[in-house]
Amino acid sequence: INAEWLREFAVLLRKRLRVRFNELARSVFTAAAAASGSAPSRKVFAEAQGKLDALLGNLRLYQKGLALVVQTALCATTEAGVAGLDAALGRHLAKTLCTDLADLLFHVSAFEASVDVGCDLGAPLGPDTRARIVDALGNEGDGRALRAALARLDEALAQRNVDGFEGKVAAAALALGLKPAKADRKRERQVLFNHKSALFEQLQVERAAALGLHLAVTLLFQHYTGAMLSAPGRCVPQLIAWLAAQRGGGGGGEGGEGGEERLVPEEVIDQLVRFQGTVIK
Repeated sequence: INAEWLREFAVLLRKRLRVRFNELARSVFTAAAAASGSAPSRKVFAEAQGKLDALLGNLRLYQKGLALVVQTALCATTEAGVAGLDAALGRHLAKTLCTDLADLLFHVSAFEASVDVGCDLGAPLGPDTRARIVDALGNEGDGRALRAALARLDEALAQRNVDGFEGKVAAAALALGLKPAKADRKRERQVLFNHKSALFEQLQVERAAALGLHLAVTLLFQHYTGAMLSAPGRCVPQLIAWLAAQRGGGGGGEGGEGGEERLVPEEVIDQLVRFQGTVIK
C-alpha cells in the first residue's frame, strides 16, 4: 500500500470524523439544554394544575351558596331587609377566590413569557403587574388567544363580576395548556365535609366574639343549606336576617323539615340575634 495514499486517506477520514463528532456533540448539548429547561417548566405546570383544580372546585361550591342567596334575594329583601346581600357576597367572592384563580393563571403566563413578577406561584399580583404580563405576551396565534383570555379575566376582576367567571378561567387555562378538571361529586362531598369540620374546629377555639359570630353564621348556613358560603364580616347581620327569612327545605340542606316551617329553628335565630347584640355593644 502506498504510504502517501494512506496519509491522504487519514487526513480525509479525520476531517469527516471531526464533522461527525461536532454534529453529535451539538445534538447532545441541545438535548441536555432542553431537558434542563423543561424540568422547571414541568414542575411549574404540575404545581399550577394542582392549584387550579383545587381553587376551581372551591369556586364551584361557593357559587352554589351564592346562588341560593341570589335566588331568594327579592323575597328576602321585602321580609327581612337584606337588600344588596347577594351583590355584596358576589363582590367578596370576586375579591378573594376569583382573584386567587386569576393570579395563578397570570403567574403561569409570566413564567411562559419570562416576566419576573418577584413572588412565588399564586402570590397576589396587582393590576399593574397583570397588565405588564399581558403586554409581554405575543399578539399572534396562541399568544393572541391568551392575551384576550387574560384581559377578560382582568376586566371581570376590576368589575368585581363573578358571572361566567368559571368559563373565563377555563378559557385562559386551556390557552396556557392547562386542563381544568370537571366537577367531581365525590370530591365535592369531601371538600364540603372538610370545610364544615374546619369551621367547627375554628369555632371551638375562637375567643374573639365578632369572629366567633362570623364562624357560627357561616357554619349554620352550610349546615342548613348544604352549601359553602364565602362572606365578609360586615355581611353577618344580613346573613342572620336571611337565615331567619327562609322557610321549609329551601336550600336542600341537612336540617330542613319541608313545608312552611323555618329552615333554621327559631331558637337558633334568637341565639344568633342575642349574640349579635353583645358583639355590637
